[in-house]
This record gives sequence, C-alpha cells and structure tokens, in this order.
Amino acid sequence: GVDSYMDITNNKQLFKNMIISVIAQGVSLLTSTLLMLLIPKILSIYNYSQYQSYALYIGYVGIILFGILDGIILRYSKYDYDKLDKNNMRFQFIAILIICIFWAVIMIFVAIMMKNRLIIFLGIGIVIKNIYTFCSYIFQLTNRIYNYALIVIVDRLIYALCIIVIVYFKLNKYEYIVCADLFSDLITIIACVVFDSKLYIGKIKNIMSCFKELLKNAKSGIKLMISNISNALIIGIAKVMIKSIWGAIIFAKVAFGFSVSGIIMSFVSAISVVLFPSFRRVETNSLKNNYKNIRFKLNIFLYFMLASYFPLSIFLNHYIPQYSESIIYLSFLFPINIFDAKNSLLINNYLKSFRKETYMFKVNICTFIISVLLFTLIAISNNIYFFLMLLILIVMIKSMILENKIAKICEIKLTKEHLLDGMMVVFFIVLTFIFNELLGFTIYITVCILFVSVIFLKKRKGANI
Repeated sequence: GVDSYMDITNNKQLFKNMIISVIAQGVSLLTSTLLMLLIPKILSIYNYSQYQSYALYIGYVGIILFGILDGIILRYSKYDYDKLDKNNMRFQFIAILIICIFWAVIMIFVAIMMKNRLIIFLGIGIVIKNIYTFCSYIFQLTNRIYNYALIVIVDRLIYALCIIVIVYFKLNKYEYIVCADLFSDLITIIACVVFDSKLYIGKIKNIMSCFKELLKNAKSGIKLMISNISNALIIGIAKVMIKSIWGAIIFAKVAFGFSVSGIIMSFVSAISVVLFPSFRRVETNSLKNNYKNIRFKLNIFLYFMLASYFPLSIFLNHYIPQYSESIIYLSFLFPINIFDAKNSLLINNYLKSFRKETYMFKVNICTFIISVLLFTLIAISNNIYFFLMLLILIVMIKSMILENKIAKICEIKLTKEHLLDGMMVVFFIVLTFIFNELLGFTIYITVCILFVSVIFLKKRKGANI
C-alpha cells in the first residue's frame, strides 16, 4: 500500500521533472541554434576563432575550486531543500566566492601586464561561471528541477536577446559576444540570490565545523572534478593542438563543427540533470535491472539523432558557405558527441550512483595521458582527418571501458552492443564520404528503421538479444 503509493508519487515527480527539464532545454536548444547561426555570420573567421578560444578555456575555470562544487553535489544530493543545512551552505558559498575573487585578481593582473584582453574575460569568468554553477547545483541537488528550469530559461533568453542586439547594431567583435555571455549569467546569479536568500545571505555560525565540511567536499569531489576535467580535456587538448598545428582558420572551422554537433549533445546531456538526483533516490537493485533497457532506448534515440547530420549539412552549405569545410569535419564530430551524450546521460550517472568516482577518475586520467601521446604522434602526419578519426576511437574506447564496469556490477554482457555501436559509427562516416546528403540520409534512415524493427520482432518472440 504505502510503498506502491510512494513509487507512483516518485514516478510522477520524475516524469514532471523530466518534462519541465526538456522544456527548459528546448529553450536552451533554440537559443544555442540561434547563436550557432548568427555568431559565425557576423564575426570574421579570426574573431570567431577568438570567441571559440574563450569558449574552450572558460570550460576549465572550475579547476580552481579543487573539487568543492563536485563534492557538494556528491555529498548533499540525497537531501531535500528543507533538510539542507542553510548555515553550512552559506559558508560554502562565501568560501567559493573568496577563492574565485583571489584567482580572478591574479589573472586580471597578469592580463594587464601581457595586454591580453582574452585573459581579462577569463578572469572575470572565473567568478561569474563558478558562482553560476554553484547556484544551479543547489537547485539540482535538492531536486527542485522546476526552479533550475527557470534559471536556464532566464539565462538563455537574456543571452539570446543580447546577441540579437549585437547583430542588429552589427557589433562584429568577439568581445561583445563574451560580454553578453557573462552578463546573462550575472543577471541569473542575482535572481538566484534574491529567490534563495537564506542560502546566500545571513550570519554564519560554527565556522570551524563548516570549514571541515568544505575540506570534506574538496576531498570527496577532487577525484570527480579531475575526472570530469580530464574527460573534457580530451576534446580540449585536441582543439588546442588543431589551433597550434593547423592555425586559427582551420581551428575556427573545426570549432564551428563542434558547436553545431554540440547543440544536439547539450540537449541530450541536460536530461541527466534530472536523472542523477533521481538515481540517488532509487534502490541499487532497481538500477541494475533497468540498465540494459535504458541503454537500448537511448541508443535508438542517438542512432536516429545521427541522421540530423544530412539535412543540417545541406542547410549549412547554403547558409554559411565560408564554413563549408566544417561540414566534412561534422561527419567525425557527430559520432564523438553521440558517445559523449551516452557518457553524460547514462554511464556517468550510473557510476556516480554506484559511487565509482575513483574508477572514473583512473579511466579518465589514463585516457587523457594516452590521448595526448597519440595526438602528438598522429599530428606528425599533418592530416586532420586521421587526427579526428583518432579522437573518435579514443572517445569510443573510453566509453566502452567505463560501461564494462557497469556491466560487471549489473551482471550483464554488452559485447554485442559495443560491436554494434562501432559498426554504426563506421557505417555513418562511410555514408557521408561516399554518397550525397539525400542518398546518404535515405540509406541511413532505412538501415536504422530495419535495425529497430528486427530488434522489436526479436523481443516480441522472446528472443534473448
């Protein structure tokens, strides 16, 4: 009676959270699409390269907090808002703010000495981006997905509005785009502080006890932070090497390809915002039993998402012809994002729920070190296609290694599924090179429909797949 009622309530809440999150990410997706279409149109290729350099480096500003933010979401995500220690959270917020300001001052001082405007923006971004992440984490870990959705909507709409103003007045410098990004985050932070004032404003008691919590958060989160950073650095170091070896123009074109394929990735991975706090509230046995089923449904979705490459390439060829070279790179970048989406949405969430951060940490660090060595070797060939093929291979193998850990915990085998993933990626890339967009799209969609039909027929007959 009571247990079944609780299950129904939890399922309803999960579904409600999922719907709200999808709406918010739909707004985010539309905004990202608008930005992807407008920014390269108004900026020169050099300015776009500078903007993409900012976007690359700003992704790593969280490293200066030594895992405190990651520790907060790991240690406190089981608490609802009412049970969260407000006094402790105020201390965590002030401590994070002080650390960010300290590093920002150093960076801005260095930037002034070097006369480098990009480093000034990164210094300001250290404070704004980390505080924005803290504010959004508070809503995520307490499962207040509705409030988190509002943050995303407000932030993205302000940013989009700023970009429209920039386009209207033809302000074709990357600095205006960066200012718009930081301004939208700042307004959202102010809204969060006003909305959740108890968590940010007020006296702090038991400072030593709170400081011990801060150290525990850092100790708990440092491995996950390094794991996440090293995971992002695999793509990041590839971008840095592309810029240093092939120059700013090729970097801009590859980065544009990443931003196009990343739009799909951002929408898929955003659903994980709902899943992680929910996973922590689900029994371990239930998680184990459902893995293969969730993976199968996610794979079907991701396979069909790959098909969006074909209409997208036709559109981009006509809309932004100066980036036509990016379309060739897209056929490599789409599969990379497919594996990244699977990692973000499913694999990482499962491993975090099973508290396997140490394993994730080891795999990500090893993969990062190996990828740097292999990238350096392949760069000697001076062939960017070999370089991107290697990137796909690294991301795919890493994903499979992490998933094998889940397979052991859940006592299942995924050998067939991994072979199928590899075959689909190779099939997709071959199609993009051999056939034109229309024929490639038709063949790919036909194969996907046939594959899904065969799987469902086997399931109906009770076959073990």
